[in-house]
Amino acid sequence: PRICALSEALPYHDASFDMVCCSWVLEHLQDPQSVMAEVRRVLAPGGRFVFVTPNRQHPLLLVNRVLRRTGGRLVARLYGRSEDDTFPALYKANTPRHIRALLQSSGLDLESLVLVGDPSYLAFGETFYLIACALERVTPKFLRVHLVGEAGRAS
Repeated sequence: PRICALSEALPYHDASFDMVCCSWVLEHLQDPQSVMAEVRRVLAPGGRFVFVTPNRQHPLLLVNRVLRRTGGRLVARLYGRSEDDTFPALYKANTPRHIRALLQSSGLDLESLVLVGDPSYLAFGETFYLIACALERVTPKFLRVHLVGEAGRAS
C-alpha cells in the first residue's frame, strides 16, 4: 500500500522500521530537525538511516542557486525540464557540519559520512563532461558534490 504523508509527521508506529532511506530528499526539507526526530522515532533500536544528498558547499550548487534566480529559464535549457517539475532546494541539511548536528540532536549516531565526486553532474554534453572530470581531479575532498551517510539508532 502507498501512503502519502509529510516527513515531519510520518503515519507509522514507533520503532516500525529497520531502515529509513532518504535519496535526494534532505536538500528539500523545510524543517530538517523535525524530520530527523521522526526518522529516529520510526526506527527500531539498531535501525539504520541511510541518505544521499548534495553538498551545499560544492561550487555547482552555488551556480544552481544563481540559476534559480533566472526564473527557471536556464534550468529548462540545461536540464530539459520546467522549474515547476522540481521541488525547491532549501539546503538546510546539506553540509557535513549541519548533518552531524542534526543527527546528534535527534539521538542518531553518525557512523559514516563520505563526500563523493560525480562528474555526471555536468553531463550536458561531452565537452561539459570532460571539464567536469578535470574539475573532479582538483576539487578538494570537502567540496565534493554528494554527501552519502549512515546513522544508527542505539536505543
